[in-house]
Amino acid sequence: MHAFKALYESVERQFFDSLTKKLSSLFLMVVVSAVVYWVAVSIRADILLQLRSAQLPAGTLGMIEGKLDVLSNAILGSTLFTLCLVSFMVWYFRHLIVRPVTQMTLALEGIANGEGDLSKDLPLLTHDEIRVLASTCNRFLAKQREIISSVQALTVHIAVESARSLKNISDSSDSATHQARFAREVMEQSNDAVGRIAEVSRQTQGISGTTAQNLSMARDSYTELLEVTGNISEISTSLNEFGTLVSALNQRSSSIKSIVGLIQQISSQTNLLALNAAIEAARAGESGRGFAVVADEVRTLAQNVSRATEDISQNIDAMLLEVSSTHEQTTQISHSARETQKVVERASGHFESMIGDFESTHIKLEDIASHILQFADSNTGINNRVTQIHADSQSIDQRMQHSATATRDLSGVAEKVQALLGRFVLGHGALDAGITRASHCRDRLQVRLAALQREGVNLFDQNYKLIPGTDPKQYTTSYSERFAQICQEECDALTKGTLGGKVTFIVDAKGYCPVNNSWVSKKPTGDRAVDLPVCRNKRMFADPIGLRAAGNQQRFLLQTYLRDTGEIMTEIDVPFFFDGRHWGNLRMGFDAAQLLTE
Repeated sequence: MHAFKALYESVERQFFDSLTKKLSSLFLMVVVSAVVYWVAVSIRADILLQLRSAQLPAGTLGMIEGKLDVLSNAILGSTLFTLCLVSFMVWYFRHLIVRPVTQMTLALEGIANGEGDLSKDLPLLTHDEIRVLASTCNRFLAKQREIISSVQALTVHIAVESARSLKNISDSSDSATHQARFAREVMEQSNDAVGRIAEVSRQTQGISGTTAQNLSMARDSYTELLEVTGNISEISTSLNEFGTLVSALNQRSSSIKSIVGLIQQISSQTNLLALNAAIEAARAGESGRGFAVVADEVRTLAQNVSRATEDISQNIDAMLLEVSSTHEQTTQISHSARETQKVVERASGHFESMIGDFESTHIKLEDIASHILQFADSNTGINNRVTQIHADSQSIDQRMQHSATATRDLSGVAEKVQALLGRFVLGHGALDAGITRASHCRDRLQVRLAALQREGVNLFDQNYKLIPGTDPKQYTTSYSERFAQICQEECDALTKGTLGGKVTFIVDAKGYCPVNNSWVSKKPTGDRAVDLPVCRNKRMFADPIGLRAAGNQQRFLLQTYLRDTGEIMTEIDVPFFFDGRHWGNLRMGFDAAQLLTE
């Protein structure tokens, strides 16, 4: 059985490897009929020869020969009819089977080669199983279009979410980096705080010891102050007694002065009496001479007594002044002693309060020292946790970087899937419609720009001249003004005619943008914050996304990315070719969420 099957497959592969050859095998029936006719003619000749040899009557022989001729002619007619019938059947089946199958094959081969147009259905040329097959294939193609369109939409969503995730990851990575830096700073400050707290604890212990020592000294000083207060009280008492004695001395000195005054009066009277006696003695003459001598002596004694009493009076006055001064000073000293006693008593009270404060401070310092030790332990624990947070932050930052790389890879895979699916024209879905609109706009502009190039304008001029005072920087070329006049209206119309359309602009192979939408082609002011969103023509978009778009030479390129304005945008890039030379791309940006809901 296997040998027969192998033989059949070998014969089919060698001789009947197409439907036409298989249909042509029907001509074997004609060959068989021809062989039968040839055999019949040969048999007829043999029969006639044998009949002639048998010398049959001429009438019988003629009748048999006529019958044989009729049979031969019938076989010949059957052969010719078979030839006509087979020829018609081959032509008919080629028309009904081979032709639609060939067209279906060509259509499917075009799709299979990666450049097919899935927007077209297979032709329905018959009304039989082939029509059912073509209809089934069309339903399959419709399903494929739906699936591919869904995959395209899904990959766009993936790209958008990847861009959004990349932005969030980038923000989170920045936050993680800041957190790591802050954690490192906190860790360093915490380490410094640990050292400082240890120093504070040591100093607090020292202060506590010093306070205890000062408390002991204050207690001793308080005791001494109490003793001083007692001594001052005794001194004050002694001074009071001394003041009393001085006052009594002053009184006695005043009494002595009164006595001296009395003696002076007596001396003056004695002197007068002696003078009178001398006068009387002079009157008496010789008899009174002796009395005169006595009177002179008495007078001399009175004068001496007067001088002595004057000296005593002066000494007593001086003594009274000194006693009075002593009394006053004693009074002042006594007053000062009383004030000093009050001050010392107040100082003793203050010392007593200070000792209480010292005791309270000592207790509080001991509590503070204890709390500082506890705080040091807690801070050490915090420092360990901050160190762990710092390590975790670094780990998070590394994971964020890995996530960003994975997200970029995912976005790249989505774009590769889009590039793979982009080989097929679907004629179905909002995205394919957007690609078609962008391609038609490109085709119209390509015709106009080719005419501009034939006029002598060098569209491949890459001598970019900086426009002074622009930020972001803008450039001009020999063709930029004419280019903008031709293309800006079409770019505006394409953006406005696309659901979710944001921007349409054209870049050359190096990313230079000679034309952009009119609403983002304002005159520059020199203020970057103002010009960045509204002065986007004549710019050089040489970032990786921009260069990839500028260098695209496929039917289209689909990209999703974060713009320099902070928004997420999806764009379709379709290339320009002039005289077979790649020039650049038309970039149509849109909000994928709005477009895909159309």
